[in-house]
Order: sequence, then structure tokens, then C-alpha cells
Amino acid sequence: MKIGQVTMCGDNYGACLQAYALQQYAKKNGAEIELIRYHQADRNRVSPIMDKFKTACRLGIKGTVDHFYNRSFIASRKKAFSDFRDKYIKFSHEEYWRDSDLIELNDVYDKFICGSDMIWSEEFLDDWRFFFLGFADYEKSCSYAPSFGRNEISSENKKMVSNYLTEIKMLSCREQGGCDLIKATFGMDSVQVIDPTLLLGKEEWEELIGNRNRLINEPYVFTYLFGDKDTERISFLKRVNKEIGKTYSIPMNLRDKARFPIKTEVGPIEFMRLFRDAEFIVTDTFHGLMFSVLFEKPFIVLKRNDGSRWAKYSDRMTSTMKMLGVLDRYIDSDFKDFDGVKSFEDNEYREKLEKLRRLSQDYLNLVING
Repeated sequence: MKIGQVTMCGDNYGACLQAYALQQYAKKNGAEIELIRYHQADRNRVSPIMDKFKTACRLGIKGTVDHFYNRSFIASRKKAFSDFRDKYIKFSHEEYWRDSDLIELNDVYDKFICGSDMIWSEEFLDDWRFFFLGFADYEKSCSYAPSFGRNEISSENKKMVSNYLTEIKMLSCREQGGCDLIKATFGMDSVQVIDPTLLLGKEEWEELIGNRNRLINEPYVFTYLFGDKDTERISFLKRVNKEIGKTYSIPMNLRDKARFPIKTEVGPIEFMRLFRDAEFIVTDTFHGLMFSVLFEKPFIVLKRNDGSRWAKYSDRMTSTMKMLGVLDRYIDSDFKDFDGVKSFEDNEYREKLEKLRRLSQDYLNLVING
């Protein structure tokens, strides 16, 4: 069975590690799998100068200045991700673009799996034909844990989504809200499955990490946050520092690097080491939640109330936390009851995770084994 994997795998910890996890599980169960090299652009419109111009427009003047100031730091981070992908993820030999004749992929692969990550979000509308397997033969098309990001589709895109979903033979979603959306809006059934990172057990991730040395030798709280650090959040992190322990974070730029003295470039492997060795986790990201759960760390998920475009995707966190019975750890920055979250001894949660893992593995085994 040769499988073409359709997902995102850019310079993002969660994206890289979910792609790796799905490949590992498929290979362990006898499949040959490779991630299709796909560029979210037309082949004849790719221009380095235009890309830089678009980046400058998106970042604004201040953001562009910061980007230039941090260019060497950014380059080293890119290398850390590139090295991980080169070593651990198998890609297709051929490259494909938005304007490629994707139908020819049916001659290469026995099956296609789209997912995981937010590939069905309207953020990526221009690439839906690829991410919804709009090019694939019906008998070859399967989804594993893709996400819409939030539980709605705009009215102008409902017809398009309906057409794509109808052509997917085995249909699943990462969040219950996604399954509910498919049923209520399109009248179709789907299966809720866990994120690929949870398909692998703690021991399998430990085997990948390998190195038992710690990046930080003292006990620490690991904070992995995307949301803006406004006044309330800064006050909250100061309380965490006082009530639980010294906080460290992945530096996002040179100023952060000075403030959070992690002395190494943090690629995906180092990222997992920081979760593995932490005493406590504070995060506001989906895969921050996933690796807190995997390494069985006491954690809290901080709500994003910053009005950013990512704040509207909270369903990703709440759906999974409800599924695992840990929604009481989804908190606002005015939270003060740290004594209630410092430990995490919940056998019921572990039983729920193992049951969900078995159900998801059963579904994926049907995909892999036909």
C-alpha cells in the first residue's frame, strides 16, 4: 500500500510533528507513505522578490524592521526545521503546485490521506482542491483528523465543501465540532479521531527524543504561547513565576532570546525535550495541549482574548479537552487557583485517552489495510 499524505509541514512544531506521527504509525503498520511536496502558489507566479514584498506588506513597517533585525536568528530556526524534515519525514520526489495537474497523482499512489491540522480552514481556501483531495479517485480518498478550525463555514463556501466531502470515501475529523458541522450542514456522517501526535505513546516519543540531557538544568515551568503578551498576560505569567516556578519560553526573536536564556536553537526535537522535562506547562496552542497530555504534565491552557485571527479557533482546544475530561484547565488570565492545577493525577483521563487512541487506530488501520 503506497499512501500519499496531504497536510502542512512548515516551520511549525505542531505541523512537523503531526506529519511525522502519522507517517510513523502508517509505516509501523506496513504501509509505504510519503508527504506530497505541494507549494501553496502557482508555479508561474513564484517570485522571491514578490514573496518578500508580500511579507513586508503583511508585517508592516515595524514588523519588517524586526524581521530584518532577526534575520540570522530566523535563518537558524529555519535550518532546525529543515534538518528535522530531512531526517525524519519522507517526501514525494516530485513537487506539485497549485496549478499542477494533480490528477496524475492517482497513477502514483494507492490511497491518499488528508490530515491532520487545520487544512480545511477557510484560511486555506485557495488550496482546498488539494487539501480536500479534490483530485483523487473516490476509492482512494480518506481523511484522518483534518480540522475546520472552527465550527462553521461561510454560506458562499458551503456548496464547494459539500462537493468535496461527497467525494471522500472515509471521512473523519479531529474535533467533535467538525463532525457536528458535517452532519448538521451537509447531512453526512464522519468519525471523530485524535490528532496524529496522540497515536504514538509517550515511550515512542521518548525514543525519538533520545537524548536524556536537559536543556534547562533547574526545575522550570515551560510556557508555549502564541497570543500577544498584553498587560494581563504579563501579570499572569508573573503570578505563575511566583506560585509555581521559574518560567522559560521558546525564544521567537533575539530580544526573547536575551529574556529567556535557552542556549540552543529549538527545533522539533528540542521542543519535545522542553515538554518532557518541565514541571508544569502553560500554553495557548493546540499542539502545546497535545504534548502536555502526551508527557502527562500538569498544565493549563490560557484562553486567547487578544482579538487575533487565531482567537476564533478556540474550538480546537475545547473539543479535545472535553473529550479528555480536562476542560477545567482552560482558564482566563485572571486565574488564581494554582494549588488546584499544580498536580495531575487523573487515571480516568488516561483511560479516556487510551480508549480514544484505540478507536482512532482502528479507523486508521481500516484506511491503511483497505
